[in-house]
Amino acid sequence: MLFSWLANRRRAKLLATPFPAQWLEYLERNVALYATLSDAEKAKLRDTTRILVDEKHWKGCGGLTMTDEVKVTIAGQAALLLLGIDHDYFARVLSILVYPSGFRSPDGWRRADGTVDGGMGALGEAWYDGPVILAWDSVVLGGRNANDGRNVVLHEFAHQLDYLDGASDGTPPLRKKADYAQWQEVMTREYSQLVQESEAGRPKVLDSYGATNHAEFFAVITEAFFEKSRQLNTRHAELYAVLSEYYGQNPADRDGTDANPAAPQVASRKPPHRRSREAAKVPTHCETIATWPGWVRFWDIHPGMARSQALRPLGTQIEFGLVALVLLLLGVGWGSFTSWKAPYILLLPALLLLSMVVLGVWLYLAVRWVDGHGVWGGECRTRADAASQGTPQR
Repeated sequence: MLFSWLANRRRAKLLATPFPAQWLEYLERNVALYATLSDAEKAKLRDTTRILVDEKHWKGCGGLTMTDEVKVTIAGQAALLLLGIDHDYFARVLSILVYPSGFRSPDGWRRADGTVDGGMGALGEAWYDGPVILAWDSVVLGGRNANDGRNVVLHEFAHQLDYLDGASDGTPPLRKKADYAQWQEVMTREYSQLVQESEAGRPKVLDSYGATNHAEFFAVITEAFFEKSRQLNTRHAELYAVLSEYYGQNPADRDGTDANPAAPQVASRKPPHRRSREAAKVPTHCETIATWPGWVRFWDIHPGMARSQALRPLGTQIEFGLVALVLLLLGVGWGSFTSWKAPYILLLPALLLLSMVVLGVWLYLAVRWVDGHGVWGGECRTRADAASQGTPQR
């Protein structure tokens, strides 16, 4: 609570100053979709861009010098995803690493047939509870071309939205519990259709990479939703509708969407593989959660979460506990100086302090239970699964 108040106060102070004119030029030049937004949406995107630029750790890699243009271009494209949803400014993405061009992932990338290619370059990666890594030339190319359905920033930050519920399964946290049934029905059918089209070599609107798994499917359809919105709405109306409900936007009705880009194009060449790491989640996710005791699931701990992520509620408990302790000490101190006796008034902060201690111990015990019975860090496998595959525990 205290940290949230301080963050909101800092953001309000930041947004009280005028948006830099040079930054506006970067948005207009490198984020073609910016021109299709309404005035209110443009203002919201500018505000979100400023906060993302200010709060993330930006690092140039492979010889790239980090500049305001790099930051604003990436933050502006990522902010497109947040225009119509409740969000925390991608709080779990602490760092954004940018290479001048395609980079080589230490893990390689996984082909649709399951084989791993360690020599091919990548243009983007989204790490669970970790950084986003991007190739700058692909960021510019994707941002300036608003109608090809290929945007590495939208793709990787869509993965980060998917990660918010602790599992990389192509289903981000939805607005209402009732939305999940329709989402599951539509996504399952559309994913199966893309798999069939890709196997036949005839994908129409969606990139065949979306047939890799459900996590990549969500990232690919997000690219199409923003950059090929009218085609998606025509050929996949139900898919477009559930995405429109989730993102709170209707890009197919915006002027200029799917128009030929006016910005200069980068010379074509065969690019390195642009996609992110394959999601580690397996189909046993839901069954695994169901076997965990309720006192552990109370904390919304899922297979695949990072241990540090599961412990984050401790921060709030410590804040409340410190406030209660200060109030208790002030009350006791005031009573010792004034001979004032009001034990019932001190009961509330004492109970609050006790409850925070109990909750803290409860959360710690839940995390310790997962240490012994689950898998941390995005593996999203049971111990039996991991042992059968010879995978070390993490």
